[in-house]
Amino acid sequence: MLYVFDERDVKHSPEKSGVYLLYNSEKEVIYIGKSLNIKKRLLSYIKGKSSQGIFFPELVSFFEYIITCNEKEAFLLERDLIKSKKPKYNIKLRDDKNFFYLRINIGEKFPRMDLQRQKRGKENIYFGPFIPSSYAFRLLKIIGKVFKIRTCKKNFIKREKPCLDYFLGLCSAPCVNYISEKDYKKNLNDAIALLRGDSKKIINKLEEQMKNASESLEYEKAAEIRDTIYAIESIKDSRYKTMKFDSNMDVWGIQSHEDSTLLFLIRFNTKGEIKEKKEYFYHKRELPFPEFSLSFFSEFYMKYTLPELIIINDISDKSLLKSLSVFLSSLKGKRVRVIKGKVKKYKEIIDNVKLNTVLKLKEYLNDKALNEIKVITGLEIIPDKIECIDISHLSGEDIVASRITFLKGEPEKSLYRRYYIKNRDKPNDPENIYRIVKRRLAKTEKDRIPDILLIDGGKAQLNYAKRAADEMNVNINIISISKGEKDTLHFINGGTYREDNSSGFFLLKKIRDEAHRFAVKYQRRRRIMRRFPIK
Repeated sequence: MLYVFDERDVKHSPEKSGVYLLYNSEKEVIYIGKSLNIKKRLLSYIKGKSSQGIFFPELVSFFEYIITCNEKEAFLLERDLIKSKKPKYNIKLRDDKNFFYLRINIGEKFPRMDLQRQKRGKENIYFGPFIPSSYAFRLLKIIGKVFKIRTCKKNFIKREKPCLDYFLGLCSAPCVNYISEKDYKKNLNDAIALLRGDSKKIINKLEEQMKNASESLEYEKAAEIRDTIYAIESIKDSRYKTMKFDSNMDVWGIQSHEDSTLLFLIRFNTKGEIKEKKEYFYHKRELPFPEFSLSFFSEFYMKYTLPELIIINDISDKSLLKSLSVFLSSLKGKRVRVIKGKVKKYKEIIDNVKLNTVLKLKEYLNDKALNEIKVITGLEIIPDKIECIDISHLSGEDIVASRITFLKGEPEKSLYRRYYIKNRDKPNDPENIYRIVKRRLAKTEKDRIPDILLIDGGKAQLNYAKRAADEMNVNINIISISKGEKDTLHFINGGTYREDNSSGFFLLKKIRDEAHRFAVKYQRRRRIMRRFPIK
């Protein structure tokens, strides 16, 4: 899904780590970047004249993003996308010369480990790249200390005495037969298991050693062990990139809400590199889910290359998976495995796809609801910013008001406000609405007016809010929502709306309920403060 590269849409992007793709007016990718906080990074581009000399924001018309679990995973995803899409402004990032792989040559009698900047040779196993490169050197030392795997040159000769690494505790000295080939390979397999993510047993052992060192007041040793644990844990952050896939693989996320369905796809090659990302949203899924799935996947793979393995989140129907496998296998001319998304080996990938699918579905549903609100209210634009004002009191005491803000269909709590209204002889909600609207519109220079101002109440509250806006000479779209047997929207022209099945109407009720909750919370707080004043 592409978003317009402006402050409105950028402010709606998530404050999470991930990768963002920037497009020109022809919808061509011109830059791919990563960030620990996508929203802040993109806002810095909007507000600045340039992006650290990489490109000029005025060339950017659209953007999209993919969420990752951490910054290291974002780097790896960024690298893969740059390789596949080759954007114009990423020339400096098109190779891996700044990062190391850890290599194991399993073709040797006593396989050795070393560091390489590129992958070469089918007989080798590679892990990485490691970010930053210092992790690779530290990891090589850790593997040496824990498993005693040799790092000397390939063609080592039989020696009379072991080399210095043995005396430093970094090697088991197979060159002088201090360890059998069987025991050496057992240690090597344990090291490979650690590099592939099975680190729990080793970390537990090191944590016990760190605790003992600390209790013995050996703080330098404890700190060294702590750093070792940190380095080992860093391996897990890039676990799925350290293994060689047996085949090309597609990982699908599927999320549904009522009659809406989102399908999110990430495609991998045999090197574990991401080739591309796709997403498809259906407003109305008229077919039952099994028939819909069969129809969608058959149509999709008639157009795109079929991998040997397809993993689908949130489908547990074995007969459906089998039917898909049979059909796609006949299409490819050889076996295509279709399995559900509960494969331990690919857990990190599956979890990341699911995270993106959930987030994207929420965005699509909010866009759908906001489009419906546009139709309901007769606005010319999609209402990006909606505010709601509510009055709360208890028998005329502790009269307060709340003003809450939703941006792109989601609450923006940094823009929530609350107001205290001095008690009157008789509480008058319409008059209090009038006061709060005037106070709100007096601050339009600091806080832009919303696309819709929603008032909790009926026609009287709506008319008083409109009177306040007219007196402030502010042109603003105001509607109100009242309760009864059915919630009802009221418009300035006297019209009403009571459609229960509309997602747009449901969103307006959700906003109204949030304003009410926030007002009641403040009103209760005022009551408690009055009963128990701080002395």
